[in-house]
Amino acid sequence: MKSQTFKLTVFLLFVFSVMFGNGMESAIENALVTNDLFRDSSYVSDDGNYIMEGIFLGDSLIEIKNVIPVEELEKRNSKIEYISMGGENTTDSTFASGQGILPNLELPIKFPSKVARYIGQGGEISINGSEKLEFGVNKSEDLSKKDLGMNTSPLPEILSKQHMDVSVQGKVGQRIFVNMHQNSDEDINSLANNINIEYKGDEDDIIHNIKAGNVDMLVPNTRLIGALPAHKGLFGINMKGAVGPAKFTFVASKEQSQTEKNSFVGQSVLHTDTIWDTEFIKNKYYILGLQPDDSLIQLFVFRDDNNGTNDSVTGAKPAICYIDPQNPNDTSYSQTGRFNLLEAGDGKDYTYDNYNGILKLTNTLQSGERLAVSYIKAKKGHPTDLDTVGTVSFASTDTLRLKLIVPSDQTPAYPTWDLMLRNIYEISVGSIVQNSFSMQIYHADTSNSNTYNGKSYMEILGIGDSTTVYYGYVNYLEGYIIFPELKPFLNSQLPEQDSIYDKASFSNSDGRKYYIVVTYRGLQQNYNLNAMNILEGSEVVTVDGEKWERGIDYTIDYETGVVKLLKRLSNPDAKVNIDYQISPLFSTSSKSLLGFNTQLIDIPGLNFSTSWLYKSEKKGNDHPTLDELSSRDFVGEADLTYTKRLQFVDDLLNRISFINNPSQSQLQLASNFAFSDPKLNVFGQAYIDDMEGINLETSLMGGSYIYWHNSGVPVGQDTMNFCDKLYWFNPHDGIKVKDLYPNYPLEQLENTISVLKIIMKPHDNSALSWGGITNVTYPGGEDYSKKDYIELWVKGDAGELHIDIGTNMSEDAPRRNRNGEIVGYNDSLDTEDRNHDGLFEQTSDSSNEDTGIDGVSGTDGASVSGDDGNDDYKFYADNPDNYLYLNGTEGNRRFDTEDLDGDGTLNRNNDYFEIKIDLTHDNPVISRANGWKLYRIFLKDAQSIDTVGNPTLEHVKYVRLWINGFTTTDSISIAKFNITGNKWEIQPLENLDDSMLTDEDSIISVSSVNNQENKDYIPPFNIQKTQYGSYEKEQSLVVNYNKLPPRNQIFITEAFSRSYDYINYKKIGYYIYNENSGTTPEVAVRFYTDDNNYYEYSISVDTGWNYISVPISAFTDLKSMEPDTINVFEKANFKIVGRPSFRRIRKIGIGLKNKTYSPLSGKFYVDDIKLTDQLSIPGYSTMASSRLNIGGVLALNFSVGNTNSNFKPLNQTFPSGNDNVNLSYQATFNADKFIPARLGFTLPVSYSYSSTRAYPKYIVNSDII
Repeated sequence: MKSQTFKLTVFLLFVFSVMFGNGMESAIENALVTNDLFRDSSYVSDDGNYIMEGIFLGDSLIEIKNVIPVEELEKRNSKIEYISMGGENTTDSTFASGQGILPNLELPIKFPSKVARYIGQGGEISINGSEKLEFGVNKSEDLSKKDLGMNTSPLPEILSKQHMDVSVQGKVGQRIFVNMHQNSDEDINSLANNINIEYKGDEDDIIHNIKAGNVDMLVPNTRLIGALPAHKGLFGINMKGAVGPAKFTFVASKEQSQTEKNSFVGQSVLHTDTIWDTEFIKNKYYILGLQPDDSLIQLFVFRDDNNGTNDSVTGAKPAICYIDPQNPNDTSYSQTGRFNLLEAGDGKDYTYDNYNGILKLTNTLQSGERLAVSYIKAKKGHPTDLDTVGTVSFASTDTLRLKLIVPSDQTPAYPTWDLMLRNIYEISVGSIVQNSFSMQIYHADTSNSNTYNGKSYMEILGIGDSTTVYYGYVNYLEGYIIFPELKPFLNSQLPEQDSIYDKASFSNSDGRKYYIVVTYRGLQQNYNLNAMNILEGSEVVTVDGEKWERGIDYTIDYETGVVKLLKRLSNPDAKVNIDYQISPLFSTSSKSLLGFNTQLIDIPGLNFSTSWLYKSEKKGNDHPTLDELSSRDFVGEADLTYTKRLQFVDDLLNRISFINNPSQSQLQLASNFAFSDPKLNVFGQAYIDDMEGINLETSLMGGSYIYWHNSGVPVGQDTMNFCDKLYWFNPHDGIKVKDLYPNYPLEQLENTISVLKIIMKPHDNSALSWGGITNVTYPGGEDYSKKDYIELWVKGDAGELHIDIGTNMSEDAPRRNRNGEIVGYNDSLDTEDRNHDGLFEQTSDSSNEDTGIDGVSGTDGASVSGDDGNDDYKFYADNPDNYLYLNGTEGNRRFDTEDLDGDGTLNRNNDYFEIKIDLTHDNPVISRANGWKLYRIFLKDAQSIDTVGNPTLEHVKYVRLWINGFTTTDSISIAKFNITGNKWEIQPLENLDDSMLTDEDSIISVSSVNNQENKDYIPPFNIQKTQYGSYEKEQSLVVNYNKLPPRNQIFITEAFSRSYDYINYKKIGYYIYNENSGTTPEVAVRFYTDDNNYYEYSISVDTGWNYISVPISAFTDLKSMEPDTINVFEKANFKIVGRPSFRRIRKIGIGLKNKTYSPLSGKFYVDDIKLTDQLSIPGYSTMASSRLNIGGVLALNFSVGNTNSNFKPLNQTFPSGNDNVNLSYQATFNADKFIPARLGFTLPVSYSYSSTRAYPKYIVNSDII
C-alpha cells in the first residue's frame, strides 16, 4: 500500500512536468515507454527456500508482491518464525553513504518561457527511508468451528508483515516543492503521515506562498470569536500574499483535529461534581446487622466468587449461609457455596470500622458473588458475655456455617437487602483540599432550589447547615460523602420522597429527584489534560490572561497530555486556561474550515486586522438527534489597535536618578468587534425518537448448541416419563432470512439465520414423556425486569414447547444409559473434574478427564463398568448434520458438568417463570407457508405465565426449553429466540383527574412494526431506496390498548439519560396512525421536566396516518398568562402542570385518554417525534481596552466588553443565552523601582477589579423570555 503511495508521488511529479513542460527528455520518455522505470521481476531468496516476486525501480527492490514456498509446508502446529529483510538487503550496496534508498534523480524538464518565468526550469526527486519485510507460517485449529460443523483448512497460513518508512522530496522548476512522509506503522489517519505540495513566490509577488496538503492557519489578534491563534491538523490549501500594505491568508481545508479546553485554579485542580441521589456507592459498604449495644470481638469475612473452577487453587471451603446461623433450622433464603477467607487491613481485602460498624470491601462485589461473615460479639458493658455467630474455628470443620450478608441473587425481597449501605456517595478524586470543599443539595424540580420551608436540604438531611458540611461526614483523603441516615432521600421532611432504595438497578426514569453539587480542589503537581495525540504547537496556555511560553514557562507532553509549569505562580489562586487541539483516533464527523485573515502593515502605530472563518461539521446521518447535530458556524472579528510610545515620559523618568532601570513607556488602545451567524442544525430538524431503535433485544439462543445441556427435572414432572432420546444441534446450513422475513432488502434475503433444532423420542410413545435442555445466560444473573415479552420463531406442529426462565433451576439432570436406565439423577454433582482442581486435563493416560459426565472412560458398546455406553462424541465433517453423537460428552474436548452456573455446587432450588406454547392450538403472531411461526408472550400477562417458587426478573440466570406431547419421534426448530424490552415504559392507570389507580399492565402493551418484518405495514411517508434498490427500514411504535376503562387514562414514557433543550426550535411534530374507525381515545403527548412538571397536548385523531405539529410558543405564551398560584392550567388542547421548561426536558410521554363512559380497545402507531423549524439568530460581541505603562513603574489596564445572548464563539456548542457586560481594571505599582537594584528586591503593589453582569435571555429556570 505504501509503495503504491510512493509510486503515485513519483507519478505526480511527472504530471507536473507534462503540464508545464514542452516535452520530456528521451531518457524519461524511454523509461516509461519501455516500462523500465518500474518493472516486475522474480528471484530466489538467499536460503533458496522461497521464490520472491517483486517490483523494482531501476535495479532496486521497492515492493515484494508475493512469496512462494519451494516446498510444501505441512507441519500442523508450527510456531510463527519471521525472517527479517532490512532495508540494507533491498537496496543497491554500491550507493554512496547518505543518498537514501535511491540517489537523487534529476528531472531534465524544460518549460516554456512563460511558465518558466513563474516556476523556473528543471526538477529533481530525492527518496529516503527504509523498508522491512517479515514473513512466516502458522498452523492453528479452532475447535469451536469444528464443533459447529465449519471446516478448517489443513494447510498452514503464510504470514507477512511489511514495515516501510519513506520520505520523498521533489522539486519542479525552482518554485514548486513536494514533500511526502509515509510510515506503515502509523494509523492510516495519523497526521504523522502527510503530503505537501508548495509554491514559493518572491517578495514582490502578490502570491507569496501556496501550500496544498497538510497545512496550518494563523489567526492573530482574535479575542472574541473563540478561534485558536494557530489552527493545526488541516488538510487542504493555504495561500498567503500581500497587496500594498495589506497581508492576507486564505485557507480552504478539511479539519482533522478538534479543539479542547481545560481550566484550573492555582496548584490545585478545581472540580465541580454533580451527583444524583441514585449514584450512591454500590456493593462496597455493608453493615452486619448487629444490635446497637453489641461489641465485635473477632470478625471473619468470606467471599464466594461464584467460580467453581478455582476453588482448589484458592482453598475455598464449602459453607452453608443462613440469615441467622444461630437458627439453622430456618433454611429459608439459605445458600450454599465455596468461600475464601478474606484478609483484613489497609491495602488488603477489607477494613472494618468498629466505631460505626461498617465493613468496607477493597474491591466491589461483582454480580453473582456472595459475601458472608462469622464473628464473636459481646454486649457492651459485659465483656465476658460472649456470643459466637457462625463458624469461627476452621481447622477441623468440613462445612462452615456462616451469616449471609449478600446472596448470589440479591433482590429487594431478601432479608439481607438493607445490609448494603446506600448512603455513601463517591467524589471523583481524593486528596481534597479541605477548606476548598463546599456542598449543596438541590431538589430537581423546576425551581432547582436548595431550600424547603426555610431550611436547606443539608439541614433537613442532618449533614450540615445551610453552607457547611458537619465534621465527619466527608472523607477528604479517600473522597466520599456519608449521610447520617441509611436512606437519606426517604426523609419525611422532604417535599418528595425518593423510592430508590427498593430497586436492584435504575433506569433513566428512576429516582433523580435530588442531586448533590460539590465544588473542591484536588491537590496536583502537574496538570493532566486527559487527552492524547495533542497537535504539537497547538496549545495556548494563559495564566490570569497572560500568555505563557512553552519551554520557558511550561513543558507539555503531547502524547500523554501532561502540562508541567516551570515558573511558580505568584497568585496561588491564579486561573490557568489551556486551549489545545487533538487528533482524534476515531471520529464520526466530517469537518471543514474556510478562513480569511488580512492585516494592514507599514502604518506607524496603527494595526488593523480582520478574520473571517466558516466552519462546518457533519455528524451521523439524515436523521439527526440532539446528540448528533450537523452544524455550521460563520464568525468574523475586526481588531483595531493603536500603539504610541511616550517618549516625553521616558525622558522625564531618565532624569530621576533614584528610579532603577525604567522601561519603555507606552500607551495602547484596542477595540474588537465580532459577529457570529451560527446554524446549530443544518437540517433544521432533530429527532427526539425516530422509533428505529426502540426495541431492546437480548438473545436467549446461547450462540451455539454446545452451550445447552441436559436439563434438570421441571417441577411437576418426574423421571418415570423422561424421554428415551433427546438430541439438539444447529443445522449446518441454518435457514435463510427470506424464510422468516420475505420483505427484507434483496441484498439480505440470502443471509443465514442460526437455528436450534431439538429432536425427541418419547418414552413408550407417551404424550406425557418430556425432555429438556438448559442454558445459563450469565453466571451472575441478568436483569430482565425492564423486558416486555419473549419472542421466538418456531417450526413444529406437534406437542407443547415450555420456556422456563428464572433465578434458580435444579441442576441435577437425569439421562438414560445404553440400556435405557435412568442415571445421573442422584442428588450429587456429576462433573468431569474428578480431582476438583478447577483444571480440565486432556491426556492419553488415566488422568484424562475428558471422560464424559459419567466420569468413566469407555468406548460405546465396550460394556465398561460405570460408563453410560452411549456418551461418545463424534463429528462427521462429510456430513455435519449427522446429529446422533454431537451431544456426547466423552471425547468432545469440552469441560462437562452439572454445575451450569459454575459456582462449585449443585443447585437444587427452583425459582422460575414457566411459559407454555401449544403448537397445535395456540395462535401465532405470524404464520408462514413454510411452517415457521412467530410467537410473542408478554411477561406481564398472568394468564400466559406460571410461577414456580419465588423468581424475580431482576435476577435471571437460567433458561430451559423442554418438550412434551409427542407420541412418536418428532422435532421442534427454534430461531430468533429473544427476550425484548422497549425504551417506552408503561405507567400506572390514572383517573382523568391524574390520581393514580393501580398497575393495570394488561390494559396496554407496546411493541414495534416495520416494513421489513410486517408486510401489511404502510409507513407514513415515502421511503428512500438503498444503493441496491431495496427500501430502507422504517419502523413505528405500536400501542395496543385493551378495555381501557371509561374516564381513565394511561401513559407510556421514554426517559433520557440527561435533560435536553428544545427552545431553539419552533415546533414539535409527530405521526399518529389510528387503526380504528369507531370511537377512540384522545392521544396526548407530554414533555416532562420531571414527574410533577410537564406540558401536555391532547387531540382526537382520524383513521389512518395523521401528522400533528405543536408550536412550542403556544405553551410558553400560555404559561406567561398562567397565575403563579395555579399548579394545573388548561386551555383548549393544551395543559401545563407545575413549572415545566422546554430548556430541561428529561422525559416524553404518549397517553391515551378515554373520556367516554365505555371501555375502549384498539391500536395506534406512533412514528418520528421530532423538533422542527430550528431557530438561528446572529449575535455580536464587542470589547475595548487600554494599557498604559509608565516606565515600568506604574501600569494601568482597563477593559470593557459586551456580548449579546445569541453570540456563539467557535469553541462553544451553543450561545451562552446571556447578555454579558464585562468591566475590569488593574493598577500595578512596582515599588522596587525605588530600591537599589543590587538588593534584588521585587515589590509589586497591585489592585484589580473585575465585574461580569449577566442578563439572561430567559427568566431563570424558565423558557419564557
